[in-house]
Amino acid sequence: MKVNLEHKYNVDVDSLFALFQDPEFIIERYLETGSPSASLLELSDDDGVVIRVERVVEVDVPAFLGKFMQPTTQVLQTEHWHGEPGGPYINDMQVEIKGTPVKLHLTMQLLARGKGCVNLVEIDTKCGIPLIGSKIADFVARDAERTANLEYDFIKSYLKRK
Repeated sequence: MKVNLEHKYNVDVDSLFALFQDPEFIIERYLETGSPSASLLELSDDDGVVIRVERVVEVDVPAFLGKFMQPTTQVLQTEHWHGEPGGPYINDMQVEIKGTPVKLHLTMQLLARGKGCVNLVEIDTKCGIPLIGSKIADFVARDAERTANLEYDFIKSYLKRK
């Protein structure tokens, strides 16, 4: 299942890209949007920017998916950013939800727009289990969309404080 989002910001694209690489911001973003714990495993800029985060995610799993997903899971997220000053910046993100049969892939594009910028997000989920796989993928996609929107609200609030 695919979900597309458009998040608009009142800061320039380079400032937002720099914020997305700030170690303190990375952890605060996850803790303030519902993760009980989050660890920054890697932040490097050898070939583009690589960010690896492991975090705990709590989800209200419907009973019919209980066999395939737990309400508390470990998530390993790996982001690969590339771009040039002034944008666009492109992020190819793989998310491993440990203990589930779901593949979660996100693409983000940070684009300059007027005096601000926009983050175009595409969420793509897949699950190869016959019959119920599409329901599992749909649930994960909707939860990823909910989380992305929580992060968007947090980022806007964070930018107002700075």
